[in-house]
Amino acid sequence: MELKYQLDHIERIIADYIINDEINEEKITQTISTVASEVDRIKRAFVTEVYEVDNERQIESYIQYHQKSIIRLADQVYQQLNLNSFLSQKGNGKINFNEGVYAYLDELLNFIEKHFRQFFDQDLTIPHAYWVIATRDIASKIDALNARLETLHDQLRNLLLIPINRILQPERREQITFREIIYGKEILREIQQVINREQDPSDTLWESCVYLNFNSIHSFNYYTKMQAIYIRGLDTVPAQLEHLHYQVKRNNQVQVRPGIAYHDASPSLKTQVVEWLSEEIYYLEKKQQLYQEGRQMAVHRLPKDPKIKIDLSVASLAYILKLLLDNKIILNQNISEITRMLTRTFKTKRSETISDESLRLKYYNVESGTKETVRGLLQLLIKNISGKV
Repeated sequence: MELKYQLDHIERIIADYIINDEINEEKITQTISTVASEVDRIKRAFVTEVYEVDNERQIESYIQYHQKSIIRLADQVYQQLNLNSFLSQKGNGKINFNEGVYAYLDELLNFIEKHFRQFFDQDLTIPHAYWVIATRDIASKIDALNARLETLHDQLRNLLLIPINRILQPERREQITFREIIYGKEILREIQQVINREQDPSDTLWESCVYLNFNSIHSFNYYTKMQAIYIRGLDTVPAQLEHLHYQVKRNNQVQVRPGIAYHDASPSLKTQVVEWLSEEIYYLEKKQQLYQEGRQMAVHRLPKDPKIKIDLSVASLAYILKLLLDNKIILNQNISEITRMLTRTFKTKRSETISDESLRLKYYNVESGTKETVRGLLQLLIKNISGKV
């Protein structure tokens, strides 16, 4: 199906008025009324023709061709409006005509943007008058919010105003696209709603950045810098990990609004920050794992508790223990605990390991030979003491 170009009549009206110096109020009123009727007809024609075509590429081409033509006509009317504003009283009729026609062209452009958004080319530059009207509206809303904006952290406030300030720069007027205007209006609307609703809006405003997919490098840098500062203030790795896991949960639970992005071709802000958080978590978990493994290796390298090697038989050791207990030199009453301790602490020349059972058996059954051996040992120690005195 061949789609018909719809702007012929309006183009002829505009061309006639550009070259026609004979202007009167009645004619202006009639012609603007004709333009209004023609705009209504075009809206209906768009709906009828588009919905009778199955080929989306053909529809996209059709809508965008009309979009470009409306922008061209709007710029043409705006140029005439500026020109006529410097003319004599005779030019005032043309000023009224241009203002009226521009308003209807703007209405038609907004209709296409609203009803055929998927085919609307957001990367086309906006008409001059569109920029003038949009910037006046945005500037007035910013002025109304200034007192509340001042209460925000400087870095957050500056971040939120980046898309808006770029629109307001006169030197960028020739470069500003519909995408920028649409995004700037959306983020400004979101700021207004949050600030008017909440006393401390900072956390919610960050969630708004995620929701509206403010996927600028400035957003990423702001968030990661704030998180890095906060993490450094936490004393332990477990505390840092707990905070990072919470941030992953928090960002993952924010819904991202479909069909809107600051940079259409870049990954979403949500994806970027969650990936950064995940990498930080991986690094800290790896760091903690390596630290724990290092400690375990250090423990394994430590020598086992050394045993004291004695030149005594098990029987002699048991008898000496009995003497110490019987004479109240060792005051512990639990024999089993003492024998277990001795078997862990001592080894003989004949054996690295002393049996706890053997030690207790010798303790309760002292042989006469053992007594003589211990007596001889004690006499030797006494002689040594006497010799030193």
